[in-house]
Amino acid sequence: MKKTIIALLAVVVIALIFIWYNEQKKNQSDVPILSGQENAEQADAREFNVKINESRGIATLNITPVQVIEDSRCPEDVTCIQKGTVRVRAMVTSPNGETEEIFELDKTNSIVGRQITLKEVQPEQMSGIQIDPGQYSFLFEINTEETTGLFTEPNAIYVSDQKPGNVVSLNVAVLENGGYVVIHESNSEMAPGPIIGNTEYLDAGEHSDVKITLSRDVTDGEQIFAMIHVDNGDKEFNASDDPAVASSLSGPIMIKFNIDEDVQVPVDLKL
Repeated sequence: MKKTIIALLAVVVIALIFIWYNEQKKNQSDVPILSGQENAEQADAREFNVKINESRGIATLNITPVQVIEDSRCPEDVTCIQKGTVRVRAMVTSPNGETEEIFELDKTNSIVGRQITLKEVQPEQMSGIQIDPGQYSFLFEINTEETTGLFTEPNAIYVSDQKPGNVVSLNVAVLENGGYVVIHESNSEMAPGPIIGNTEYLDAGEHSDVKITLSRDVTDGEQIFAMIHVDNGDKEFNASDDPAVASSLSGPIMIKFNIDEDVQVPVDLKL
Protein backbone atom coordinates (compact mmCIF):
# COMPACT_ATOMS: atom_id res chain seq x y z
CA MET A 1 0.00 0.00 0.00
CA LYS A 2 2.78 2.41 0.96
CA LYS A 3 4.65 1.62 -2.27
CA THR A 4 1.51 2.37 -4.28
CA ILE A 5 1.05 5.80 -2.62
CA ILE A 6 4.72 6.67 -3.22
CA ALA A 7 4.40 5.67 -6.87
CA LEU A 8 1.27 7.80 -7.32
CA LEU A 9 2.98 10.80 -5.69
CA ALA A 10 5.96 10.35 -7.99
CA VAL A 11 3.66 10.38 -11.03
CA VAL A 12 1.94 13.56 -9.82
CA VAL A 13 5.27 15.32 -9.23
CA ILE A 14 6.56 14.35 -12.68
CA ALA A 15 3.32 15.57 -14.27
CA LEU A 16 3.58 18.91 -12.46
CA ILE A 17 7.20 19.33 -13.54
CA PHE A 18 6.24 18.56 -17.14
CA ILE A 19 3.42 21.15 -17.07
CA TRP A 20 5.74 23.79 -15.54
CA TYR A 21 8.43 23.11 -18.16
CA ASN A 22 5.99 23.55 -21.05
CA GLU A 23 4.66 26.81 -19.62
CA GLN A 24 8.20 28.17 -19.28
CA LYS A 25 9.03 27.17 -22.82
CA LYS A 26 5.84 28.81 -24.11
CA ASN A 27 6.60 32.05 -22.24
CA GLN A 28 10.11 32.13 -23.65
CA SER A 29 8.78 31.68 -27.18
CA ASP A 30 6.58 34.76 -26.70
CA VAL A 31 9.61 37.00 -26.10
CA PRO A 32 10.99 38.44 -29.36
CA ILE A 33 14.64 37.70 -29.94
CA LEU A 34 16.49 40.47 -31.75
CA SER A 35 19.56 39.90 -33.85
CA GLY A 36 22.67 41.90 -33.04
CA GLN A 37 21.96 44.17 -36.00
CA GLU A 38 18.35 44.76 -34.90
CA ASN A 39 19.50 45.57 -31.37
CA ALA A 40 22.04 48.01 -32.75
CA GLU A 41 19.43 49.70 -34.93
CA GLN A 42 17.08 50.12 -31.97
CA ALA A 43 19.87 51.50 -29.78
CA ASP A 44 21.13 53.94 -32.42
CA ALA A 45 17.83 55.66 -33.30
CA ARG A 46 14.88 57.07 -31.42
CA GLU A 47 11.54 58.17 -32.86
CA PHE A 48 8.95 60.46 -31.30
CA ASN A 49 5.92 62.53 -32.27
CA VAL A 50 5.70 66.20 -31.42
CA LYS A 51 3.19 68.97 -32.13
CA ILE A 52 3.53 72.69 -32.77
CA ASN A 53 5.03 74.47 -29.72
CA GLU A 54 5.71 71.17 -27.93
CA SER A 55 9.24 70.06 -27.05
CA ARG A 56 10.39 66.45 -27.37
CA GLY A 57 13.67 64.71 -27.95
CA ILE A 58 16.45 62.88 -26.18
CA ALA A 59 18.29 63.89 -23.01
CA THR A 60 20.70 66.27 -24.73
CA LEU A 61 18.69 67.44 -27.75
CA ASN A 62 15.12 68.74 -27.98
CA ILE A 63 13.03 69.82 -30.97
CA THR A 64 10.21 72.37 -30.77
CA PRO A 65 8.28 72.85 -34.04
CA VAL A 66 6.99 76.42 -34.27
CA GLN A 67 5.62 76.90 -37.79
CA VAL A 68 4.69 74.95 -40.91
CA ILE A 69 6.13 77.07 -43.70
CA GLU A 70 5.13 74.74 -46.54
CA ASP A 71 2.69 71.87 -46.96
CA SER A 72 2.47 71.03 -50.64
CA ARG A 73 1.68 67.34 -50.22
CA CYS A 74 -0.65 65.82 -52.75
CA PRO A 75 -4.11 65.31 -51.20
CA GLU A 76 -4.99 61.69 -50.46
CA ASP A 77 -8.09 61.87 -52.66
CA VAL A 78 -6.30 63.36 -55.69
CA THR A 79 -3.88 61.91 -58.24
CA CYS A 80 -0.85 64.18 -58.58
CA ILE A 81 2.26 64.22 -60.73
CA GLN A 82 4.41 65.20 -57.75
CA LYS A 83 3.93 64.15 -54.15
CA GLY A 84 4.95 67.53 -52.69
CA THR A 85 6.60 68.07 -49.34
CA VAL A 86 6.35 69.62 -45.88
CA ARG A 87 8.80 72.11 -44.40
CA VAL A 88 8.62 73.07 -40.75
CA ARG A 89 10.55 75.68 -38.80
CA ALA A 90 11.72 74.40 -35.42
CA MET A 91 13.93 75.43 -32.51
CA VAL A 92 16.55 72.88 -31.52
CA THR A 93 18.16 73.03 -28.07
CA SER A 94 21.39 71.19 -27.40
CA PRO A 95 24.52 71.63 -25.30
CA ASN A 96 25.66 74.13 -27.94
CA GLY A 97 22.63 76.35 -27.30
CA GLU A 98 19.41 76.98 -29.20
CA THR A 99 19.29 77.23 -32.99
CA GLU A 100 16.57 77.60 -35.60
CA GLU A 101 16.32 74.80 -38.17
CA ILE A 102 14.17 74.09 -41.22
CA PHE A 103 13.20 70.41 -41.47
CA GLU A 104 11.83 68.93 -44.68
CA LEU A 105 9.83 65.71 -44.97
CA ASP A 106 12.00 62.63 -45.66
CA LYS A 107 15.21 64.65 -45.46
CA THR A 108 17.94 64.58 -42.81
CA ASN A 109 19.57 67.46 -40.95
CA SER A 110 22.93 67.02 -39.22
CA ILE A 111 22.92 68.88 -35.90
CA VAL A 112 25.59 68.65 -33.17
CA GLY A 113 26.80 65.34 -34.53
CA ARG A 114 23.37 63.73 -34.78
CA GLN A 115 21.29 62.86 -37.82
CA ILE A 116 17.68 64.11 -37.47
CA THR A 117 15.05 63.07 -40.00
CA LEU A 118 11.47 64.30 -40.36
CA LYS A 119 9.92 60.94 -41.25
CA GLU A 120 6.18 61.61 -41.27
CA VAL A 121 3.65 64.41 -40.97
CA GLN A 122 0.02 63.90 -39.93
CA PRO A 123 -2.78 64.42 -40.80
CA GLU A 124 -2.63 63.73 -44.51
CA GLN A 125 -3.79 66.44 -46.89
CA MET A 126 -7.35 66.19 -48.19
CA SER A 127 -8.66 68.38 -51.02
CA GLY A 128 -10.71 71.36 -49.85
CA ILE A 129 -9.73 70.92 -46.17
CA GLN A 130 -7.33 73.30 -44.41
CA ILE A 131 -5.23 71.77 -41.63
CA ASP A 132 -5.20 73.82 -38.45
CA PRO A 133 -1.63 74.30 -37.12
CA GLY A 134 -2.60 72.66 -33.83
CA GLN A 135 -3.57 69.45 -35.69
CA TYR A 136 -0.12 68.80 -37.11
CA SER A 137 1.94 65.98 -35.64
CA PHE A 138 5.55 65.44 -36.72
CA LEU A 139 7.40 62.14 -36.47
CA PHE A 140 11.13 62.74 -36.00
CA GLU A 141 13.92 60.22 -35.82
CA ILE A 142 17.16 61.10 -34.05
CA ASN A 143 20.13 58.89 -34.73
CA THR A 144 21.62 58.63 -31.25
CA GLU A 145 24.95 57.30 -32.47
CA GLU A 146 27.12 60.39 -32.43
CA THR A 147 28.95 61.03 -35.69
CA THR A 148 31.09 64.07 -34.92
CA GLY A 149 30.85 64.35 -31.14
CA LEU A 150 28.19 65.86 -28.93
CA PHE A 151 29.85 69.26 -28.59
CA THR A 152 30.79 70.91 -31.88
CA GLU A 153 31.95 74.21 -30.37
CA PRO A 154 34.56 75.04 -27.71
CA ASN A 155 31.75 76.34 -25.44
CA ALA A 156 28.70 74.26 -24.59
CA ILE A 157 26.01 73.96 -21.93
CA TYR A 158 23.23 71.60 -20.91
CA VAL A 159 20.59 72.02 -18.20
CA SER A 160 17.74 69.54 -17.86
CA ASP A 161 14.23 70.58 -16.80
CA GLN A 162 14.08 71.60 -13.14
CA LYS A 163 11.63 71.54 -10.25
CA PRO A 164 10.25 74.82 -8.84
CA GLY A 165 12.43 76.57 -6.26
CA ASN A 166 15.35 78.95 -6.01
CA VAL A 167 18.14 76.58 -7.07
CA VAL A 168 19.06 75.39 -10.57
CA SER A 169 21.32 72.36 -11.08
CA LEU A 170 23.62 72.77 -14.06
CA ASN A 171 24.25 69.38 -15.68
CA VAL A 172 27.35 70.31 -17.64
CA ALA A 173 29.12 73.34 -19.07
CA VAL A 174 32.26 73.53 -21.16
CA LEU A 175 34.03 76.90 -21.24
CA GLU A 176 36.80 77.78 -23.65
CA ASN A 177 37.79 80.70 -21.41
CA GLY A 178 36.97 81.47 -17.80
CA GLY A 179 33.51 82.86 -17.20
CA TYR A 180 30.05 82.21 -15.80
CA VAL A 181 26.79 80.40 -16.42
CA VAL A 182 24.04 83.00 -16.08
CA ILE A 183 20.33 82.29 -15.57
CA HIS A 184 17.81 84.53 -17.35
CA GLU A 185 14.06 84.52 -16.89
CA SER A 186 11.86 84.77 -19.99
CA ASN A 187 10.61 88.14 -21.17
CA SER A 188 7.19 88.82 -22.71
CA GLU A 189 8.40 87.44 -26.06
CA MET A 190 9.66 84.21 -24.42
CA ALA A 191 13.27 85.24 -25.08
CA PRO A 192 16.03 85.71 -22.48
CA GLY A 193 15.08 88.51 -20.11
CA PRO A 194 16.41 89.81 -16.77
CA ILE A 195 19.16 87.91 -14.96
CA ILE A 196 18.01 86.01 -11.86
CA GLY A 197 21.20 84.12 -10.99
CA ASN A 198 24.75 83.20 -11.94
CA THR A 199 27.58 80.90 -10.94
CA GLU A 200 30.76 82.03 -9.29
CA TYR A 201 33.73 82.40 -11.64
CA LEU A 202 34.38 79.13 -13.52
CA ASP A 203 37.79 78.30 -14.92
CA ALA A 204 38.14 77.23 -18.54
CA GLY A 205 37.25 73.56 -18.96
CA GLU A 206 34.42 71.22 -18.09
CA HIS A 207 32.11 71.72 -15.11
CA SER A 208 29.27 69.48 -13.99
CA ASP A 209 26.62 69.32 -11.24
CA VAL A 210 26.97 73.02 -10.39
CA LYS A 211 24.25 74.54 -8.17
CA ILE A 212 23.09 78.07 -8.96
CA THR A 213 21.11 79.99 -6.33
CA LEU A 214 18.50 82.30 -7.85
CA SER A 215 17.32 85.70 -6.66
CA ARG A 216 13.72 84.42 -6.60
CA ASP A 217 11.75 81.20 -6.70
CA VAL A 218 10.91 79.95 -10.18
CA THR A 219 7.46 78.40 -10.52
CA ASP A 220 5.81 75.53 -12.35
CA GLY A 221 5.31 76.30 -16.06
CA GLU A 222 8.07 78.89 -16.43
CA GLN A 223 10.68 78.69 -19.18
CA ILE A 224 14.18 79.74 -18.13
CA PHE A 225 17.45 80.26 -20.02
CA ALA A 226 21.01 79.34 -19.04
CA MET A 227 23.70 81.27 -20.93
CA ILE A 228 27.50 81.28 -20.93
CA HIS A 229 29.17 84.66 -20.29
CA VAL A 230 32.91 85.26 -20.61
CA ASP A 231 34.83 87.01 -17.81
CA ASN A 232 36.59 90.32 -18.52
CA GLY A 233 39.52 89.35 -16.32
CA ASP A 234 38.46 90.46 -12.85
CA LYS A 235 36.68 87.17 -11.91
CA GLU A 236 33.66 89.13 -10.64
CA PHE A 237 30.45 88.84 -12.64
CA ASN A 238 29.07 92.07 -14.05
CA ALA A 239 26.40 91.85 -16.73
CA SER A 240 27.61 94.98 -18.53
CA ASP A 241 31.28 93.95 -18.56
CA ASP A 242 31.01 90.15 -19.03
CA PRO A 243 29.22 89.53 -22.35
CA ALA A 244 27.45 86.39 -23.49
CA VAL A 245 29.55 84.00 -25.59
CA ALA A 246 28.45 83.94 -29.23
CA SER A 247 27.77 80.68 -31.07
CA SER A 248 29.29 80.06 -34.48
CA LEU A 249 25.80 79.00 -35.59
CA SER A 250 23.86 82.08 -34.44
CA GLY A 251 23.08 83.94 -31.23
CA PRO A 252 24.59 83.25 -27.81
CA ILE A 253 25.56 79.87 -26.35
CA MET A 254 22.48 79.12 -24.26
CA ILE A 255 19.81 76.56 -23.53
CA LYS A 256 16.14 76.91 -22.63
CA PHE A 257 14.66 74.62 -19.99
CA ASN A 258 11.32 74.22 -18.26
CA ILE A 259 10.28 74.49 -14.63
CA ASP A 260 8.09 71.46 -14.04
CA GLU A 261 6.64 70.22 -10.75
CA ASP A 262 6.49 66.67 -12.14
CA VAL A 263 10.00 66.50 -13.56
CA GLN A 264 11.99 63.39 -12.75
CA VAL A 265 15.50 63.29 -11.31
CA PRO A 266 17.71 65.60 -13.43
CA VAL A 267 19.58 63.88 -16.24
CA ASP A 268 23.05 62.67 -15.27
CA LEU A 269 24.90 63.64 -18.42
CA LYS A 270 28.27 61.97 -18.91
CA LEU A 271 30.67 63.27 -21.53
